[in-house]
Amino acid sequence: MTNKHFLFFVLLFFFMVSCHDDSLLHKMEQIKSVGNEDPRLAMAMYDSIQTSVENSSEYIRMKGVMLEMRLRDKAYWDATTSDSAQIITAYFDKHGKGTDAAEAHYYAGSAYRDLKDMPNALKHFLKAEELLNDENNCDSLLLSNTYSNLAYVYLSVQDYNSSLKMALREYDIDKRIHNLNIIPILRIGETYLRMNCKDLAFNYYKEALDSAYSNLTANEYAGLGDLLYELSFLKKENAADSCFALIRKLRAQVPLQCLSEYYILKNEIDSAIVCYKHITEETQSLDLLFDAYKNLYYSHYRKGNQDSICKYAALYIQISDSIDFGKRQELAATVNNQYHYYRNAEEEAKIKEENMRFRLWLYIIIGGTVVLVLLFSLFYMKKKNKYLKEALLLTEELTHSKKLLAATKSKLENTNKEIADYERELKEKEQRLLEKLEENKRFILLLHKADLEEHAEDVVLAIKKASEGQYSLTDKEWQRFYRAVDELQPDLAQKMSEHLGRFTEQQQQVCYLMSVGLSNKQIENLTGLSHATTWRWTKKMDWLGK
Repeated sequence: MTNKHFLFFVLLFFFMVSCHDDSLLHKMEQIKSVGNEDPRLAMAMYDSIQTSVENSSEYIRMKGVMLEMRLRDKAYWDATTSDSAQIITAYFDKHGKGTDAAEAHYYAGSAYRDLKDMPNALKHFLKAEELLNDENNCDSLLLSNTYSNLAYVYLSVQDYNSSLKMALREYDIDKRIHNLNIIPILRIGETYLRMNCKDLAFNYYKEALDSAYSNLTANEYAGLGDLLYELSFLKKENAADSCFALIRKLRAQVPLQCLSEYYILKNEIDSAIVCYKHITEETQSLDLLFDAYKNLYYSHYRKGNQDSICKYAALYIQISDSIDFGKRQELAATVNNQYHYYRNAEEEAKIKEENMRFRLWLYIIIGGTVVLVLLFSLFYMKKKNKYLKEALLLTEELTHSKKLLAATKSKLENTNKEIADYERELKEKEQRLLEKLEENKRFILLLHKADLEEHAEDVVLAIKKASEGQYSLTDKEWQRFYRAVDELQPDLAQKMSEHLGRFTEQQQQVCYLMSVGLSNKQIENLTGLSHATTWRWTKKMDWLGK
């Protein structure tokens, strides 16, 4: 076989592979469009080409993994692992085209959101937002969904201000692209309600109700139930009546707990009892059962049904024992701490980057100063040698002619004057160099101080780790901890004196441990105080959070 024939077959092979990839990409785009309306049908369509995708190029395989994650997310199937998220973000960060990298980070954030890993979810959603805003032709719908998830994640970690900011951005984008529905409006209202701004929350719920009357799609019927619940909870009877009338007109299916809240508002206790009984018969969710039994107890109490009161009180107590509220509070606190740790880690990375940049400029300044001094020295020596040569020439001429003596002396005096000027200039340069060196010493002292502060943070971190179990600190360890906190919070001791006056050693321990963010349980582990004493002292020292 000649070289021409071999080259022909190689080109033919790559052409066939390219055509095959283009065909698969086209099919995956079709499946993606179908998935927007019917994700289950789209998943069945993807199953028919999955073998071809897995036997294709790496880019096609990664696009297939991302498409499968998208379809599962559209079908509301919670992710059970983050493996696919790690694979696609690592690949598309290097080889992505267009919005591939942004989409990869978006679905990675969705996976971590399902896994309740809010810090990582937040990291990937923020990365998706950054990439989408950097695109010339931004995918507005994907950016809107990103803001929607960011609002949810921030709400989950109780950062209501950030949640509201993201929800408003989603609202603005949807309004601009004429894709606004009641779900983003409800999300803004819910955030305002969490912030205890009931009037602002009701304004957005009213807007959602007006929007539902003007143009409501089938995908938003579930949102009507949430809207009915929120209006009933706020005791806005007229608006709740309008929402209920729309639900009946559309024959929309809404959750029973939403209907029961409306019946409670209307004082239709019997209808509410029927809804709560259906919930207890149909659901296995402990949360729904807890709410149902609690409200059945209160409803029968209002009606005075003694037998039912006892029955549902017992069931209420039984389901309360099944739900570990303490564990849930601990989990919520853990998620919130992880979120704040992520934020602190980001800030620490920025500070380190600024320090590195500062050191780099310091080294550049020092190096530049040294180079300038060397250049000046060379220039000075060259000039000096030049003038010495001229002096020698003048001396030779002096031996040949006494007539030129006066001129030679004049030139020599001028030469000495110039040398004196250069010497003065050299002294001035040396003085400025000494000032620079003194300034560099101050910079080094500042860096040393920064190292000490980082050391103090290490001491505080060690104390936090020790607080996870039963551990008794020695006097020396306590003193080391006090010094570390004083370095980080120099005015803490003065605040203690202002608020407590005279205080005991144990009160000082509690105060210092609270100032670095330890919980009551962690304080008990380190100090050996009882739960009641710790609770009383921490309440007395609530000024620390102000």
